[in-house]
Amino acid sequence: MKKITKLILNILCVITVLIIILGIAYVIQITIMRKKYANVIGYSLFEVLTGSMTPTINIGDDVLIKITKDIQKGDIVVFDNQENDNFIIHRVIQINENEIITKGDSNNTEDIAISKENVIGKTLIIFPKLGKIQEFFRKPYIFIPLVDVIIIATLVTNYRKNIYKNKYLSIYKERNILIWQKVKRKII
Repeated sequence: MKKITKLILNILCVITVLIIILGIAYVIQITIMRKKYANVIGYSLFEVLTGSMTPTINIGDDVLIKITKDIQKGDIVVFDNQENDNFIIHRVIQINENEIITKGDSNNTEDIAISKENVIGKTLIIFPKLGKIQEFFRKPYIFIPLVDVIIIATLVTNYRKNIYKNKYLSIYKERNILIWQKVKRKII
């Protein structure tokens, strides 16, 4: 049971550190570098704010996209809507030479044709309700204590392991010294 607890705590600690690193990368790119969206090794995460892609993608879902211009008919893409200065996540229904036409799955009409240059990337994974979870954890009075508990629990577990390890190691050394002394006496 102790090994399972330690393993779970170590996994939670690694996940927490990764989330913090990704969060820092996002903050740096969006607030300091003034980019419109973050690009972490060719991928980005977008939260869905409207129901235009229901039932495929719902309000509060997040989509992980691969940043690319290589798209095909049927792909769900994220593109920069320069009219409203926001991002839209819709399905590609037609591709012309330098333009694409998209449509939300629950919309009755197709969108105005946009340039392929406006496409940011295509959806790889849909994370249901991740936006709601992110909203909950963005609150400092939730996130900071949670991170503290995970890190402290991991450190305590590893510290206790080292104490037991050192205790058993010293017992092992003492036993080997005694055995060696007995063997040495028999030889002499």
